[in-house]
Amino acid sequence: MPAIMSVMLASSMVLTSCFGEFALVRKVYTWNDTVVDNAFVKTLLFYAMNIIPVYGIASAVDYFILNLVEFWSGSNPLAMNDGESEVKNLVHNGVSYEVEATKNQFAITPLEGEKAFQTEYLRFDDELNRWSHVNANEEVTPLVGHIQTEEGSVIELFMENGSLYINESEMEEADLQLMINAEGC
Repeated sequence: MPAIMSVMLASSMVLTSCFGEFALVRKVYTWNDTVVDNAFVKTLLFYAMNIIPVYGIASAVDYFILNLVEFWSGSNPLAMNDGESEVKNLVHNGVSYEVEATKNQFAITPLEGEKAFQTEYLRFDDELNRWSHVNANEEVTPLVGHIQTEEGSVIELFMENGSLYINESEMEEADLQLMINAEGC
């Protein structure tokens, strides 16, 4: 049954031409592009955000939710003002979900199963300049953030065993080492 649903979902997206702007991926990319001035640091951050997988999650949210919302409603959830919202229902692995997009937040609510009506969130904090996951018990798990210090930009990658801080000089050194190692290729 899940295979049939996957095929139906994929077919509905292809056959209805629900191609949107991929606004969330563009927003992540813009953040990635403006967080530091150094091109090598931007590239390393891009790689790290693909490994975590910030880009993958953003792309999936765009593909399965935002582009469909944009196509059918004509509005872009990422351009929302305070108080505006878009709500869509979807089925994933046989479970129905309600996804509500508001400014800086996605609320994801399973409508059936053992976690029915236990809403979880992907939330952006403007003050802390980071994305977090908030579970049904309101426990916040930071995912990725940016810190601007006097010494420069620092990317904070939140891992299970603590945070990984990567500053510009460390990223430049790592990139230089990659270039030195690549010379022998």
